[in-house]
Amino acid sequence: TMVDSADMTATASFPPTAAPGTTVSGTFTCTNNGPNPAVAATCSISGLPSSATVICTPAVPTATPLASGSSITCSASYTAPSDGAVNPTVTAGSSTSDPNSANNASPVTTSVNAVATPVPVNAWWSLVALTLVMMGAAAAMGSRRRR
Repeated sequence: TMVDSADMTATASFPPTAAPGTTVSGTFTCTNNGPNPAVAATCSISGLPSSATVICTPAVPTATPLASGSSITCSASYTAPSDGAVNPTVTAGSSTSDPNSANNASPVTTSVNAVATPVPVNAWWSLVALTLVMMGAAAAMGSRRRR
């Protein structure tokens, strides 16, 4: 007897870097490359902060088999932590036999780096120095014209 199979694949797109406290948004997709429909297809993500929001269309696991060539499209957003990295992994699956499980997971990393805060500098002395240099140059030019 022939066994149905559905090659589920996972892809993810998240920004490579983020500043602490900013909203990070990304998308991920789980696609059935066939040849048969994927029964109870899933598209999940792990490794996000607990406050993350994830929305998938269609809802997972799928109520009806996911046709060959069809996808589950998801979006996720979270607030970047104070420092470090967020390392989510997207995983595609179904209860149908998968002939290529090597493409079922897609890891991605968003590095979170504190942004250096510019320090205001009291540069009034540099403006005074620049003014004196300009006045000196103007005086030199004026004395050359008189000769």
